[in-house]
Formats: sequence, C-alpha cells, structure tokens
Amino acid sequence: MNSKEYAQILYQILQGRSENAQGKIIANFQKFLLKNSQLHLINSILKEFRQISSDAEKENFTYISSASELAGSQKKALEKIFPKPLKFSVNKELLGGISVRRKDVLYNHTLRKKLEIFKSSL
Repeated sequence: MNSKEYAQILYQILQGRSENAQGKIIANFQKFLLKNSQLHLINSILKEFRQISSDAEKENFTYISSASELAGSQKKALEKIFPKPLKFSVNKELLGGISVRRKDVLYNHTLRKKLEIFKSSL
C-alpha cells in the first residue's frame, strides 16, 4: 500500500468517530505501521490525509454567487433552502440572479445564462 491509500483508509475509518475513538484508532494505526516496518511513511501519510480532509471540507460547502451583495434576508432565505455551510461571493459578470454550486451540481439562475439560452434559441 502507498501513503495515499493508507490516508484514504484512515480518513474513512475516522469519519463520525468521537475524539476519544479517533485517538485510539490513530494509536493502533501507528502500531500497525511499526509492526509492518512502514512507520517511515507516517509523514507522507499525514500529508495525504490533510489533503483528503481539505478536499472533503471544500466539497461540503454550498457556494452561492450573485451579481451584487445579497441582503441579510436573502441570505437567510437561501440558508433555509440549501445545505450548510454556505459561502457567498459576488461575481459582477453574472449580471443578475444567482448561481449555486454544491459538489458536482450547478444551479445557474443568472441573467447571463438566461441571455445565452435566449441567444442560442434565435
């Protein structure tokens, strides 16, 4: 097994576990690496683990872009509709409306997109 595979397995095992349980799992993982003469991989496993964790954290966000800053009431309404956590941003190129992205799904309800659809239908 390589460092990335170890990191992926460790990440999956740790998901949803208490801190106490995670500590025991990590201690047992270190013993496993030592027993199998692979403790030298620990730094590269940690590097891969951090990357996997960072990527997973980014995937959990719902990204909402709008042409101008949304009002507090608009943000609250969107918080009721879309899964948290939310990240709001302003993209003036959208012209109007909003674009929402979560993982591999994009909801594009922007004026720019509607104009593109209209233009292609002519």
